[in-house]
Amino acid sequence: MSTRTWFFLIVSGLSTGASWLCYYKALQMGPASVVVPIDKLSLVVTVIFSY
Repeated sequence: MSTRTWFFLIVSGLSTGASWLCYYKALQMGPASVVVPIDKLSLVVTVIFSY
């Protein structure tokens, strides 16, 4: 694989890990009934951006 592919693979892994850490921190700080809908909104944003 090229260097560019490795770079994006590593950046993707780091950002995914950071996302999960932020999600768990938000669950610690606030009620799940508020945190989870905000998290699921990211799917809608992804679909809008892909369109």
